[in-house]
Amino acid sequence: MKNYEIRVYPKIADDNSVYWTAYYPSIPGCIGGGDTQEEAMKEAKENLEIYLEYLEEECKKLPLDDYKSDYNGKIALRISKSTHKRIAQIAEDEGISINLLLNNAIENYLGIKTYDMNINEKIDDLKDVADSSFLLQNLNASKNKKILDGITEIQNYIIEGVQYV
Repeated sequence: MKNYEIRVYPKIADDNSVYWTAYYPSIPGCIGGGDTQEEAMKEAKENLEIYLEYLEEECKKLPLDDYKSDYNGKIALRISKSTHKRIAQIAEDEGISINLLLNNAIENYLGIKTYDMNINEKIDDLKDVADSSFLLQNLNASKNKKILDGITEIQNYIIEGVQYV
């Protein structure tokens, strides 16, 4: 099978649970999902295999191998001994490798940063709506005051026995 680029990203639900989505950018609609990155990638790969088999059966052209990257997925990272110990303990408690723990932490961080930016945009939008609403309320209050002043003036004429024509 050709080597296609796959991307995996987290989605954070309202209850703060994480759902993972994997997709092939060069093959629209070929995606997978799961509670872990591995589940999402496995499902996406299965869907890719089914799609490529379909294309072969129909004698259709296969998408080009697009995964040519300068990135091999390896990073050398130096951390303090105490941080290394703490990471190892957390990974052991979770029953996962240190590599998977760090990969999940980085993916969560990147997903949350994107999510935070979206939240900040929504907050700015809400502030704009609130400002507009405040201006409209002031305008309405001003008009309502003029109406109430007019009603009060009419009431005063009536109370004083003056006919209002």
